Amino acid sequence: MIELMVVLAVLAMAGAAAFAGFRQDELAGRFDHWMAETEGAVIQARNMAIDEQTQVTLKIFKAKMEIHRPNPTTKVVEGVFAFDLGLADGGALTVNDRVCTYGILAGIQTPRQAGSQTPPSDCMSGSTDLTFQADGTVALGTNLTGVTIWIADRRITDTSASIRQRPRLGLIQVFPGGLIRTYDDLEG
Repeated sequence: MIELMVVLAVLAMAGAAAFAGFRQDELAGRFDHWMAETEGAVIQARNMAIDEQTQVTLKIFKAKMEIHRPNPTTKVVEGVFAFDLGLADGGALTVNDRVCTYGILAGIQTPRQAGSQTPPSDCMSGSTDLTFQADGTVALGTNLTGVTIWIADRRITDTSASIRQRPRLGLIQVFPGGLIRTYDDLEG
């Protein structure tokens, strides 16, 4: 009987450790998912602008994106698609901004510069609009030199004050002509 209890205790500990590992892998996959969602929203907004020959706006928040375009009949601007990080995993990733859009900067860097560029230091506040024209070009306000979107995975496993861990960063570059390039595992 004692042997059975020991075996059950060992199995329970192994199960708890496995569950924690699976959970961490799932959360890491959510960062990749948000990177893919952001890239997909950019592509969808650009394609919609080209297909419908109209101006389309991608409104980006720290944990949400919305695509807006004029209604073909009424010409009133309306939201047509939304992507919300808060819906993933019951909102667990939005607690303390574990995964968020860090910021959107005007301009494009070469691959060598992209790794050495200083990213924003915190999740963005408010929203930023990317405007896609009917020819597929993108603008951030009046800037027509392309856009860099920074995404951060700020889950910190070591809470020790002596060790400051940097977030895992990804960036999506949207070139003026529509080319989209993604780097998804930069160190902050």
